[in-house]
Amino acid sequence: MNDVTLQVNLSPLDYPKVVHLLPHQLNVFASQCNEQLIIIDLKKSSSKKSNGSLWDTNITPLMEYLHNLKRGNYPDLVIKEVDYSVETRKNMSKTIMMRGTIPDKDYSGGPYYSYFYGIYSAKNEYVLHIDADMMFGGGSKVWVEEALEILKKDSDVFSCSPLSGPPLLSQSKMPSFYRQKFNPVKIYHLPLSYLYTHFSTRVFLIKKEKLYRNISVQFPNFDHFIKAILRNAHPYRYPEGTISGLLKRKQWFRLDFYGKEPGLWCLHPCGNNAIKEVLPELIDSIEKKQFPDSQRGMGDVLEEYVMMLKNAQFG
Repeated sequence: MNDVTLQVNLSPLDYPKVVHLLPHQLNVFASQCNEQLIIIDLKKSSSKKSNGSLWDTNITPLMEYLHNLKRGNYPDLVIKEVDYSVETRKNMSKTIMMRGTIPDKDYSGGPYYSYFYGIYSAKNEYVLHIDADMMFGGGSKVWVEEALEILKKDSDVFSCSPLSGPPLLSQSKMPSFYRQKFNPVKIYHLPLSYLYTHFSTRVFLIKKEKLYRNISVQFPNFDHFIKAILRNAHPYRYPEGTISGLLKRKQWFRLDFYGKEPGLWCLHPCGNNAIKEVLPELIDSIEKKQFPDSQRGMGDVLEEYVMMLKNAQFG
């Protein structure tokens, strides 16, 4: 077994989807990583979403569900609440940052400290982080080993992620929307693989050493700074942007790749509220490799895909 930590970030608001998504995520990755680490952030932000009563209401059922999962199928599951103590914050900031103290949240009220706490808490040098809402298709059980080999051999690759969206059919071109929005730099030397200068915190495998002492706490652009002040939020640039800056500065890349058949790819719900109505069916269809061809090459779940499932016309 390799020395990789699978690390998943959760908050109380994730509880309704966690009961469907976490078993799916563990089924994909638990056998590929020798530590499974669940990080729960119980500290509210100033955003309206986390300030509601649902945050508090979901804490107990979320914790009960996680501990039942540990007692059942995953006895080695490590469950940790984010430690915001002064001493831990000081040690983390000193270990990870060149300058600055790691803030609780970013300018939008989104997670900041909890991302780095998950990486910092992992027992292994290599950490595979996934957000609570990510879904995975293909079913490869060797993708992590392939990614490790790349990270160890290619010093220009900062992080590895599964291919974004189901693989394109032979001779198909990446949709122009996706190419323009996420800016793949070029095709890597592997089939179905792309290099990016833009980092994503949705899913990534990194070596801690390449992150530590290479980034600093940053302010966002002027508009986001003003919005943060008006919202009484923390006026700091989000981690994704900060790490993207590191890649550009070092001329490193994020690599998305499919790997050996049956390969691995990922999907993100992209805030589509209709997805929660068909989430079990969506996960099932992904695991069974049943999806519309229009979804190929697209990392966010399409409305068409959701409607097919909702209308029971797909499968």
